Amino acid sequence: MHVLAVEVSPAHFDAMVKNSAWITDEEAWKGIAAMFPPGHSGYAQSVREAAAKRKSEGHAYVLLHSVREDRAQLLAIN
Repeated sequence: MHVLAVEVSPAHFDAMVKNSAWITDEEAWKGIAAMFPPGHSGYAQSVREAAAKRKSEGHAYVLLHSVREDRAQLLAIN
């Protein structure tokens, strides 16, 4: 199981694990990307690219880990 560690607020993490559409859908991504602090667009894009890479490799799930809260959530990415 691949782990994707992210440094985001608790509300942001909750939004990311609620639905994985942000990985491939531009409209869903806009909502997630807007939650990143100004100046962190590079980090935001790297998170999305890492998730998309796992999806393109054929993985059905990724374990999304919140570094701030030290909690994890299984995210279906298929």
